Amino acid sequence: MSSARASDGVRRGQPRSRLLTGLSRDTVLLAVASFCSDISSEMLYPVLPIFLTQTLHATGSAVGVFYYGAFSAIAGSIALVALIPVRS
Repeated sequence: MSSARASDGVRRGQPRSRLLTGLSRDTVLLAVASFCSDISSEMLYPVLPIFLTQTLHATGSAVGVFYYGAFSAIAGSIALVALIPVRS
């Protein structure tokens, strides 16, 4: 009698740690964590100008400079740093 039954959903020769799509458990967990991180940043993006103006009493021009200028500068600098190879 074989050790893996057809009703288990596991094919012969496949380790049990693989899911139906062939991805390991770690890959699936990393994808879920990335998805949750993306959702949280997308939820914060439209609320931040309201927080800056209502809670911190920032002016509209300050929100524009901070919200669009600073974020564009940070995104550009991260992209630039990502192009530099890391040497050990």
